This record gives sequence, C-alpha cells and structure tokens, in this order.
Amino acid sequence: MESVIGKHESFLTNNTDVDDSYFEKKIEKATGDELKYLKLMYAYFSIKNGFIDKGSNIMDGLDLDMSNGFLSSLMLMDEALIDDYNGNHDEAKKGFDSAIDFDTSKINKWLRMELYFFYQESIDFRSFGYLEEALKIDSNFNLAKIEKSYQLDEGENCMEIIGLLESIPASYQDSNAMNLLGAAHINCRNFDRAKDVLNKSISYSPNTNNYYTLAKLMHEYYGDFDSSEELFGKSLALDTTNIDAINGYGWLLYDKGDIQEAEKKLLSLLEYSDASDVYIQLTNFFFLTNQFDKAADHIARNKSVNGKSYVTDGHEIILNIFNKSPYKDLIKQFKANYSIDEIEWFKNQTVFFFGEL
Repeated sequence: MESVIGKHESFLTNNTDVDDSYFEKKIEKATGDELKYLKLMYAYFSIKNGFIDKGSNIMDGLDLDMSNGFLSSLMLMDEALIDDYNGNHDEAKKGFDSAIDFDTSKINKWLRMELYFFYQESIDFRSFGYLEEALKIDSNFNLAKIEKSYQLDEGENCMEIIGLLESIPASYQDSNAMNLLGAAHINCRNFDRAKDVLNKSISYSPNTNNYYTLAKLMHEYYGDFDSSEELFGKSLALDTTNIDAINGYGWLLYDKGDIQEAEKKLLSLLEYSDASDVYIQLTNFFFLTNQFDKAADHIARNKSVNGKSYVTDGHEIILNIFNKSPYKDLIKQFKANYSIDEIEWFKNQTVFFFGEL
C-alpha cells in the first residue's frame, strides 16, 4: 500500500470520531489514487454512521480503475454495505464476495471487519475467520481487537483480553470495553487496576453492568461493604432485573450478617429466572444458614424444573452429609455417573462446606 494512503489508514484506524472536515480538507488537496481512497473511505464512514444516501452520493461519478484491487475492493464493499442496509442481503453477499476476489493482495482490513459483522448476523462460522484475517493484516486494528475481546472468556482468557484492550486509544474506549477490561483484570487478580478501569467505565456511561462489576469487586476483594451496597443499589436502580446484581447484593447482605434480608433478596431471583444456577445459589445459602428443609425443597424444585443432573445429585449428597445420613455409596455412584469436570465441581462443593471428607 502506498505510503500516503498508509498514513490515512493509520489515522482512520486510531480514531473513531473522524468528522466530515477531515475528509473534505484532505480531498481538496488529493489527486489520483489518494483522492479515490479518501472518497471511498469518506463514503464508508458516512454509511457506517447511517448516512446511506450521503455515502452513495460521495461515490457518484468516481472514475475507478478496476485493476487496482485494493481500491476496487473498497468500492465493492461500500456498495455491498448500502445493499445490506437497504435489506438486499443476497446482493450484499454477492458484493462482498466480489470485493474479496478483487483484494488479491489481502490488505483490506475494513472489508474483513464488514464480512465479520455480515456473517455474524447469521451466526455463520466464517465470521470469526474474517476477524482473524483483519488482525493478521493489522495487529493494531483497534476495532478488530475490541470485537475479538468480546468473543473471549473473561476468566480463562483474561490475559489476552488485557493485552487487546489496554492499548486501544481513548477514542475507542467506551463503557462496555472498559467494563470487560475491568472484569478481565479482576480475573487476573489485578484488583487496583480493575478498580481504576471500572471507574473509568462508569465515567463514560454509567450502566447496570459496570456498577455491578465494581460493586462485586468492592465486596469480594476490598471488603468495603458500604461502597459495595451503594453500587449494587445503583446497578439495580438502572435495571431491577439484573440477576447478577441481585445475587451479588444478596450475598453482600449475608456477609453483613443480615440473613433475613439476604434470603429475601436471593429468593427474588426466582421472579426473573428459574435456571439451575439460581437454585444453586439458593441451595448454597440454605446450607450455609442451616435451613436444611428449605435446601431440600429447592433441590427438589431444581430437579422438577431443570431435570436431574450432577447439580441436583451433588446437592442431595451434601444434604445427606449435613443431616448425618448415609452418603458414601452415593458418592461412589456419583463418580460412576458423571464426568471429570462434574466430579471436580462436587469435590469443590464438599471442600467448601466440610473441608476434606
């Protein structure tokens, strides 16, 4: 790619808030392929911002030599985007396919990103391949780095997420990206950095998720119950159905010793979900508060709603241990019936409640 175009590519890669004046000033002085590139990218940014007619008008009368594969792929990409926005998805697919064919040097990262978005809508496995191609073309492609970070597990891949998001420029930082980065730092046990990042996320745009993530951090790792309770309150004020925040608030109340209010809060989870995870939280709470009849009731309800599973079988064994009922044969049967991961879950549960049996 010619250096003059490369400079524009670098600028546009690092800035999300490029306004019309940037393109208009550059276009006034540009000639040749640089002029064509700027018009095509001006059209692209206009289309992406929802100004479809404006983007189309910018491309009108553009005299393009189709022997230039990169510029041709940009034009075909813009046209495919217009078709897609207008609901002509089959034509858009043809346009994207043609754009890929023209980009023989495989240097159009913008096209790869748009193919990622296009195929992601239909949950097509090809989408992730295009995302990786975009990053292969430019490992500092901020938009692709952010999108990849959203596809990763914040626990298992916390270091990779940190590597992707810590280096993005300020113009790409928003509340969602910073909330994910904060959660990744928590999982990598960088608690002070997590706190700073989550406060930044809230400063960009307060929402139920960033308030919740910071509340959990302040509770579990700093032991600041007052700050945590205030943050959980703010999270739930923005979304009363946020079950993570409800659950976190319930366990905060438990740790504060307010068992009655903790039980009310945790039971309210059932107003929004009857998933097995909810019953796990409730059953564990009743185990910890020695309310074994209620624990038995919620194990039975979990089995009724979600079916018999390693969770319900494991909880029944734990209930037997608490009640000093026979359990050793049940453990042998559990190990025969379930996978290594499920047996590890049961072991962790028993260690939590009893230590080594």
